[in-house]
Amino acid sequence: MALLSASKSVWLPYLAQMLFDQSERYRALRTVIEEKAELERDVTQEHKRIVDATVARDADEACQALIDHYTHTSNAVVRDIEKQLMKSA
Repeated sequence: MALLSASKSVWLPYLAQMLFDQSERYRALRTVIEEKAELERDVTQEHKRIVDATVARDADEACQALIDHYTHTSNAVVRDIEKQLMKSA
């Protein structure tokens, strides 16, 4: 959220918070599905890439970094749900 603090938009922080809240739901779901939901990626590095591109005002790279981060996250959630469905079958 710190990156958004300079924005004059009223909507941007609202939308960002809404996205964050929704992502927390999926993180919680992963924890319920997998007792030890280990990440197969370096989330800290993904966040650093987003921040670095934003600070450098490289909009294309920042957008791509966000897309990559969201894609990796959603793929992990889907993979964990599929594992759980296989166990239940």
